[in-house]
Amino acid sequence: HPYTDLGILQNSLVTDVQVDSDAIWYSFTVPEGGLILINAIGVGNSDPIITLFDRLGRLIERNDDFGGTFDAQIATQVSRGQYVLGISQYSTGSTGMIRLAMERYVPAE
Repeated sequence: HPYTDLGILQNSLVTDVQVDSDAIWYSFTVPEGGLILINAIGVGNSDPIITLFDRLGRLIERNDDFGGTFDAQIATQVSRGQYVLGISQYSTGSTGMIRLAMERYVPAE
């Protein structure tokens, strides 16, 4: 699948994307281990699903509805390396805007 490279996730990234039921794919690199928090917030009638894979294509986590909403969230510990994230709408034929927000946290020293 074609994907957009978001580069190195230093601290945080926020972007709005128009998404339908066909997934949009992004890759990003984590420069050191820690925690990443990924939110997909539906605008209007959007119902996002997000799926995170490691560089070898192994599923790390998938989320549809989080916290009693139609929004999606993944919070997971990661190692240094490249990751691939898929974003799509839950319903076939649906389309809408989704705000993607990603944050990276590192352990305190």
